[in-house]
Amino acid sequence: MGRSVLIFLIVVLVSSTVYANGQSVSDKAGLTVSAGAAVFNNPAYDSVAIVEFLFSISRNQLGFLPSKTNEDSNIYAVVLAQVDLIGTEGFTVDSANTFFIVSARDSVDASTDDIKVFDKLSLAVKTGVYSARVTIVDGSSGRKGSYFLDKIIVEPPGRSLHIGGHYWAYAATQHFDSSKINTRLIKSGYYLLPNPLSIFSNRDTLIFLYTEIYNLMYFENSAFQLSLKVKDKFGDVTNLIQSERRTNSGQTAVIVEAVKIKSWPTGLYEFSLHISDLNQIDSANFLMRIISTEEVGFAIRKSFSNERYDTLSITDRVNLVTYELSRKQLSTLRQLTERGKEEFLRQFWIERKSQLSNSELESQEEILNRYVFVNERFSLPGLPNSGWKTDRGRIYMQFGQWDELDEHQSPGNDEPFQIWYYHRLNGKLFVFQDKRGDKEYNLVHSNVSGERYDPAWENRIKQGLFGFD
Repeated sequence: MGRSVLIFLIVVLVSSTVYANGQSVSDKAGLTVSAGAAVFNNPAYDSVAIVEFLFSISRNQLGFLPSKTNEDSNIYAVVLAQVDLIGTEGFTVDSANTFFIVSARDSVDASTDDIKVFDKLSLAVKTGVYSARVTIVDGSSGRKGSYFLDKIIVEPPGRSLHIGGHYWAYAATQHFDSSKINTRLIKSGYYLLPNPLSIFSNRDTLIFLYTEIYNLMYFENSAFQLSLKVKDKFGDVTNLIQSERRTNSGQTAVIVEAVKIKSWPTGLYEFSLHISDLNQIDSANFLMRIISTEEVGFAIRKSFSNERYDTLSITDRVNLVTYELSRKQLSTLRQLTERGKEEFLRQFWIERKSQLSNSELESQEEILNRYVFVNERFSLPGLPNSGWKTDRGRIYMQFGQWDELDEHQSPGNDEPFQIWYYHRLNGKLFVFQDKRGDKEYNLVHSNVSGERYDPAWENRIKQGLFGFD
């Protein structure tokens, strides 16, 4: 039996919350989250890799509380963060969470636009292909945001020279007071402020590339050769490091390279790192984008929401709202011309955005994340993008990620089944069974009004009579 549980303990202290811009809770939209993943498959970890989930949020979106002591004039926000790692079958296979405190001098300081909060979570992950969801919750108001990472490839650790995971950072230093910083951002002796999206402003002047090298030859006075070049959007190549000898004190080496980007034009840049060590060589490419300051906020929002929506076909856009509309609305939508459908959907999302203060409604970003998820995990063999039509897809589209999944792989002639529990939704549950052995799990029981109800399953669940574990 496999089981995964998602629990967030959120203390909502609305009455004494200080907001950066003076808006009430009902006026606030969800948190804007940026996230990325870096895979470090160091052979020293044996059969697993360390996957780091980097994320950032804007400080001025948080609700702040005054200190409980008269001597402290600062205000504080409590932030909760969780990452759920999702396997190819669509189930959460592991998770990690944390909380941290964010401070500001006063509400004016808290309203500053350009201050980001950085952090990361880590998991030891076996070889495979995964997706993940990073969820951030403002502990003061209960407002949240999430970022869906749709493909994370964890390869087995190699036995020959290879370049491991990487990420870009706004800052990297070996000189810091650990009592005054977030120690989760210390890696290999460096304090790093990660950039989860690898998008920088044209006002940034210095950025840092972090990566690791594995399986170096190690002996007294051992060293390896390193070169680094960059190609711009026009295809022009610049050698940042022609060829440089670096000593290594073991089989693993850390590379932290400062890159001066002052006056670089906006656009996409491809960095190529080349390592040679005696008769071993390896290369890796890293992408980084520079955009104008005016575009930064838009790019962050677009990276996980509108950009993907804009690439959807009209069929996918209709599918996306199928479970959000009444039967009459859906019938009307399907009878419209393509232009009519576009206008209907445009108006639908405008109205939805204006109603997001209602916590029962989900944003376009969340619904799109769900749509991508169910099509990747629940589509039927030979029918790509059919996951949203399945019973599991429909329930996931309507209710989102389960809080607890109870899975039974049945021996003998009994069919495998799953129970999805939604503790946060007053104990809603859904039972899906694979009756034909083709992994199309059909809904066989639920305690939700209007869904299929089976008294035998109700009794079985109450008494725990599953017959096997």
